[in-house]
Amino acid sequence: MAKLCMVACLAALGLAAVGGEGEAPEETAKLISYLAQEFNFALNVVGATPAKRLEEIVADDAVILWSNGERSNGKAEYLARLAKAREDIRGLFKDLTVSYEVQKVRFLGDAAIILGKVALVGSLAEDEKPYRRTTWQTLVFAKADAGWRLVHEHSNPLAASRSAEPQSKDAPQ
Repeated sequence: MAKLCMVACLAALGLAAVGGEGEAPEETAKLISYLAQEFNFALNVVGATPAKRLEEIVADDAVILWSNGERSNGKAEYLARLAKAREDIRGLFKDLTVSYEVQKVRFLGDAAIILGKVALVGSLAEDEKPYRRTTWQTLVFAKADAGWRLVHEHSNPLAASRSAEPQSKDAPQ
């Protein structure tokens, strides 16, 4: 019930952002920060952002650069790769939670650039060994008639995070 209420409130925020007139930069920064969180929570084992919501957030021509070096060109390719990643995560992890911390939001005209830190924390399904991966992430949102849309994402693991990762080629990145 609380999740449903939260989704309804956020939908209202999204509708408010579409209008564009009179938006205060602080309000817009909060909206963009929330959209960034929704995008990142897509990998949660429990409570993941639904694919339908991601379809609304991600632009048709978005370019997503995954932290493992793979690239998704466009929303359709990203959503297909995400579906595979979610399947892999459910098989590899007993639990996995994503936390997201906005470091900075910068506006350049009708574009917003966000620097954030993403942490994936959980335990492996096979032996319940703890897992933690932290990445820096840059997101670029563009203002469109329908609201703010993600047009670019780039993630890069923190150097200290790399040595703590399982070295399986199948591990989601």
